[in-house]
Amino acid sequence: MEASVADCVLGVTELLENILLKLSIRDIFQVQRVCKQWKVLIDTSPSLQEAMWLATLSPSSPPTEYETITYPNDRYPPFFNPSTTDERAVAAQHLNPFLPQRSYGTLLKVVDFMNWGQSTNRLVIPATDVDSFSPGGKGCGRTSCEKMQVCKPPCTGFAAFCYHMDGNGVPRTSSLMPLHNATGLRLGDVMKAIASLK
Repeated sequence: MEASVADCVLGVTELLENILLKLSIRDIFQVQRVCKQWKVLIDTSPSLQEAMWLATLSPSSPPTEYETITYPNDRYPPFFNPSTTDERAVAAQHLNPFLPQRSYGTLLKVVDFMNWGQSTNRLVIPATDVDSFSPGGKGCGRTSCEKMQVCKPPCTGFAAFCYHMDGNGVPRTSSLMPLHNATGLRLGDVMKAIASLK
């Protein structure tokens, strides 16, 4: 039986890779199931691994970019000391899109808290998203999502904490959860830390 033009095109690794790179992250995870050839390509292609936030930290990785965020005087997030209005945050394009996004929500910040002393990377997660923090429900298998990097270029360590406002409107935060992964922190690391709070 003669192969169709489509079969011939999809049989060329470079062409198939370029086609797959046009898909959303969710769709790339899904098409792995089409056939063994596609899964092998997705598993071995550096470009696709990077597009899926699965690439590990390498010496050639560019540095993470930070941007300064200034908070209006009447809108301080509950976890900031009011004496500080400018903080450095990882630029939005570096944060995994599968992280919950809310106002003052999931932010990977470099901050210097008066009581905590030293600056460090901190992942701030709003408590309203803690119970629903299940990237597996966003179109890829839970196991695959757990392997995704938190930010790109990868960050190897940060301290995570959750915050919420109690019934009296008083800000409350969880204990700090120090996280480290030499090849780059992954969503699975964050998910385990959140599970440990329950």
